[in-house]
Amino acid sequence: MLQQNFYIANIENQTDINNIESIINNIPGIDAASIDIHTKELKILLSHYVDKNIVIYAADQAGYKLTFLSAKKFNTIRQMVAAALMSIICFIVLLAINSVTTLRSSPFFIADYLHNPQIFTISNFSLVILLLLINYRYYMISVNAMAAKKIHRYLLLSLSTFALLILAIYDTFSHNTFLPADSLYLESIALLLTFSTIMELYTAYAKKIFWQLNPASIDKLPDFVNILDPISGEKTKIPIEEISSATTLLIGPNDTLPADGKIIAGNASINESILTGKKTPVKKGIDDRVYAFTVNTSGTFQYQADNTGSATLALQLCTFAHNAQFSALSTADSSHKLSHIMLIIALLAAIIMSIYWAVTGKPLSFIITVFSTILITAYPYGIDLSAKLPAMSAIKRCFRAGVFLKDSSVFEQSYHLDTLIFAKTGILTKGQPRVTGLYPEGLSPKVLLSLAASAEASLNHLLSRSILASAAKNRVQLQRISSAQLIRGKGVEALINREIIRVGKLSWLKDEGVEVSNELQAKALQAANEGNTPLFIALDKYCHGVIVINDPLNHNIKDVLHALKNTAVIIFTGDNRLTTKNLAAKAGINQIRCELSAADKAKEISLLHTHGLTISMISNDMNDDAALTAADIGIAFDNYAISSIKAANVIIFADNLPLISDTINFSRKIIHQTKQNIILAAICNLFCILTAAGLFYPWSQQLLNPLVAVLTIMPVPIFITTRALYVHFHHKQV
Repeated sequence: MLQQNFYIANIENQTDINNIESIINNIPGIDAASIDIHTKELKILLSHYVDKNIVIYAADQAGYKLTFLSAKKFNTIRQMVAAALMSIICFIVLLAINSVTTLRSSPFFIADYLHNPQIFTISNFSLVILLLLINYRYYMISVNAMAAKKIHRYLLLSLSTFALLILAIYDTFSHNTFLPADSLYLESIALLLTFSTIMELYTAYAKKIFWQLNPASIDKLPDFVNILDPISGEKTKIPIEEISSATTLLIGPNDTLPADGKIIAGNASINESILTGKKTPVKKGIDDRVYAFTVNTSGTFQYQADNTGSATLALQLCTFAHNAQFSALSTADSSHKLSHIMLIIALLAAIIMSIYWAVTGKPLSFIITVFSTILITAYPYGIDLSAKLPAMSAIKRCFRAGVFLKDSSVFEQSYHLDTLIFAKTGILTKGQPRVTGLYPEGLSPKVLLSLAASAEASLNHLLSRSILASAAKNRVQLQRISSAQLIRGKGVEALINREIIRVGKLSWLKDEGVEVSNELQAKALQAANEGNTPLFIALDKYCHGVIVINDPLNHNIKDVLHALKNTAVIIFTGDNRLTTKNLAAKAGINQIRCELSAADKAKEISLLHTHGLTISMISNDMNDDAALTAADIGIAFDNYAISSIKAANVIIFADNLPLISDTINFSRKIIHQTKQNIILAAICNLFCILTAAGLFYPWSQQLLNPLVAVLTIMPVPIFITTRALYVHFHHKQV
């Protein structure tokens, strides 16, 4: 057990206290949080280690400023193991003592010794008291929670064990023989405490696994790295902490990259599995970006660092995943509320039924048995785990597969998802455009291509790269430009030899007063009908040609649509209607929205929201940040995900389109599993509470045995924790 203390600078009233306590109590691993309004001190009890920065971040998101004061260690995983082992030993010894004394003859001399009533009784009580001391933290947390006017689930365990202890004492001293009529009560206490300790250890182990989100390669970073000295140009070594944005790093085979940056010389094959989930090395060359904690499998290269430490992409993604781990699902909130309701119901039921049976004239032993068994069977450990563990396990599994979630609400939103919006380029299509046609008018083909390539030369998007590639292939010489400007959703405008060059949409050129011949418009229409993208090239006020670009259909789109067959799909694009309609028809998509600007896409999503739709937007376009933010689930896909890392809820770097449908379906499965867990735990708890209260007593004349009551609560939390671990260990992909 750990205790962390924080100072809160900006709390003023009870509402602030309730808000902070609610936020902190939702962080996995935290058992109780309490605030002293006079000292403004926050005290947190943790069942296992939670980084203080996570607590500070969670409070900061809600507008509260925390300052870490101190930490006190009450327990660790190792100490929990020791407590569990000691509890098991005490329980086994207790069972052995009670088993041996039932034998009339035994080869063990201790059997005769234990037949002495006083020795037998003292042995039993000593072992139980030792168990209570070993597991004192349950009682400490219960008292602290009550002091903070909260009800913790450990309160049921504390009250039930004390009730059974009182019953055992009463049963013992009500006989002149000083011998308990039934050792069942003490055995029930021992079993309950032992089981609870083992389950706490089991779930702490599971949570520890799910929290391990840092890249494995972080431990492989060397203390010193090779760099090029900026003055002498010679190879030298510096401590890894001294890497800056101006540092040129030298990377050899099997080296782990210490920073993000861009290759300036050489080439390599790099394992980017921590980002993509795929272990196949990716070939990299000059001007390609590389990332910290990826591993160079072959080749030697130089690259200039630009992001180091916590600013590196990998560690940012780790931070996102950690934030997702403790962000509360609505189903987790529901399970927490249900657990709290079950606690109150159990306490009321235990008190009311005890009074009822007392009024009917039942003996004290009967009444205390009813009271304790109700509290035992109502222990809501399964309900508490039912939402948190599946979500934590799912986030870890997504993390390993190269799917980075910034918020666990993605699972809940995916469960209700009914509309999926795809960008065209790189999603509906392969994102590999190439020039397939050139229709000049008044200029030679090479001059027309030279004008288009020169205007696009300073830009960095797929269409400009395809035009430049075509110019290089045809050995076209580029012209010197004075300036160039990208006009979003329309095209490119550049100044060459005091003449304005425009490359873009027909509608834009017409708005600018450019004359476009009917022949060129007919050529463009034919190209669009075939699924190609026509770009018009104008010099001053006259259009001199059309360049046709083909980006073939991504055939993986059909697999995605089949996997999400009950979800409506819409294509959003800035491209013309004919091109998009042709490609969408090939993919089997009926709904399209064309010639949209970035702002138009966000407005369209807002309009769809007015119809009550839950929407996911998937794009690999750095200009779609507004649309990603407007959607319920914004998915940034492929390499352009880097530029949209702040706008998207889900970040996928792998060029693997089916991973999108796999992630959505997996999220739905997790919510379905969570709801199953909650229902199962709630039904089991309610049925056992009713049985313990004596619902069937008029017919069976039998009460629920306290030992049996303990056994009835064991399967559900074991099942839920094991199910979450199964998701983690037995599935490598989402």
